[in-house]
Amino acid sequence: MRVFVAGVSSEYQYTRGVLAFRSLKTRPGDNEAAHYGATGLTARKALCSEFLKRREYDALLLLDLDMDYPAEILERLREHDKDIVAGHYYRRQLDPAMSLVELSPDGTWPYVPLLDPPKEGLHEIACAGFGCVLIKRGVIEAVAETLPPLAHPFDLGPL
Repeated sequence: MRVFVAGVSSEYQYTRGVLAFRSLKTRPGDNEAAHYGATGLTARKALCSEFLKRREYDALLLLDLDMDYPAEILERLREHDKDIVAGHYYRRQLDPAMSLVELSPDGTWPYVPLLDPPKEGLHEIACAGFGCVLIKRGVIEAVAETLPPLAHPFDLGPL
């Protein structure tokens, strides 16, 4: 699987996050691109559009550049071979700490934050942020097929 590795950042840079992004372990055929100076939504849409044009890539890895990642994060996500797989992380607030990964214990809304994440393994979730997520091409293309003309797969919409 060849991955388009996409770093997302506003004009505020976090040195550790950028260094972590540049230190990612990748495979031959993977490619990195970063989008600076725009909102997360705008940057993600631009990077997704670039990914969709570049048919040689099988998956899109989105990473927010205000976070620190282990160098092997791409390999850890890739080894699960899922259509979508996300890494767990928290919002940038401490009181209370708030997860960007949410669960649906009974399969309905409202979802609840994952406050005590398991330390190992793969776990089914209801939703996650796009700050650390690997998405296969087929998922993004399937979403795009359901949209009206000029709509983008990463547009905000109803959950």
